[in-house]
Amino acid sequence: MASRLASTTRSQALKTTLHTYLHRPFKPPKPTGAFKAWGGMARLHLNVKVLLATSAALSASMGLAYPFFSEYIYALTGSAYVAGLAASVRSVTCVAAFIAGGRLADAVGRKKLIWMGTALLGVAQLIYAASSTAWELIAAAVFEGLSYFYFPAFNAMIMDSTVGEDTVKAFTWAVVVSHLPYAATPTLGGLLRDLYGAYGLRLCLAASGLTTLAASMVRLAALTETLAVRAKVGLKPLIQAYVWVVKDFKSLHRSVKRLVALRATLLLTAINMFELFAVLYVTRYTGLLTYTEWGLIQALASLIFPAAIPISSRLTKPFKAYPLLIALEATTPLLFMLNLKLSVLLSIALLNLAGALTYSIERSLVAQRVEPTMRGRAEAYMNISFYGGAALGSMLGGLLYTLHPPSTLIAASALLALGAITSPYIFKE
Repeated sequence: MASRLASTTRSQALKTTLHTYLHRPFKPPKPTGAFKAWGGMARLHLNVKVLLATSAALSASMGLAYPFFSEYIYALTGSAYVAGLAASVRSVTCVAAFIAGGRLADAVGRKKLIWMGTALLGVAQLIYAASSTAWELIAAAVFEGLSYFYFPAFNAMIMDSTVGEDTVKAFTWAVVVSHLPYAATPTLGGLLRDLYGAYGLRLCLAASGLTTLAASMVRLAALTETLAVRAKVGLKPLIQAYVWVVKDFKSLHRSVKRLVALRATLLLTAINMFELFAVLYVTRYTGLLTYTEWGLIQALASLIFPAAIPISSRLTKPFKAYPLLIALEATTPLLFMLNLKLSVLLSIALLNLAGALTYSIERSLVAQRVEPTMRGRAEAYMNISFYGGAALGSMLGGLLYTLHPPSTLIAASALLALGAITSPYIFKE
């Protein structure tokens, strides 16, 4: 009896200790002077370090298969249209999930959404790995789209855990650390595709799913909640989130609203159209590259990401640099049409560098012009613009590729060029 009582007491003490650790209070960051380009990582808040480290692990695992996402679906179904449809369904589901995710991030907090969404993403990747038909792939796309409800909470936690000028650098680090692992894994994914066909990509997706589930547990254990006042949310407030979606959007700063609109209609429609069908263009249409070579190019192009760190620290007027970076992105689809391996490498590298810098500038704008209690919802709209553009771009790209593959590249370049011309309007007060 005494031993049973002692065991129960130890169990309760362990539960209490675990609960105390998982719900420990958040210590706000303090400004500590100039953020050095390469030395700044060490002084970031623990939350940011954990998010970046786990993002790096996710990127490394997803880099095995996601550069070949359209190829995987094409290999299983024989249809570029189905590849575009699955990507579009995923994006539309994301848009719906972000609305609830942004509302929840500003109510129940950031941490719970982050680790739960990461776990659901891991499950979705395992479903992809087990799929064989178009309907199974689309079902997996729905699960993946739902999992991304945690993105607004993810970015809101980074904003909460940084101060002032550190924010743009922290988001630059976020892009670099989450994409640099691509320097290793796409080559392996391409080799497995060349050796084992679609089965090789199944193995890559399964490995990615297991890694993502492990990352969710790390985030559960290591993150500290940053939202000071939290509340339980029932079904009615979630329904209201969809009813109030227009009202919440109107309450954002005009610059953020302009940015969301530009991203959804032009910029991200073009980029997603280009990125999704690039692998099919250089492997199946032109025969310029093998899948291993495509993976190697993805890996080499990822080495450009660290260059964004010193460049971002030297952008004294980042808002003025933004249109020039978009114009640089507009040249990248056209480089594919030269049908040279070197031009393909240059295209992906330039897109990576410009993308990292524009991402950090956009998040800096949100952090500067949106109050903390609205950041979750603001990030929801930023993510909605991404996946709204992705839904449009993947469907349009699938249709254009089916009709005439080069037209996909021409359309993507034209949309980005139009975005570069109109983007200065975003930053006007």
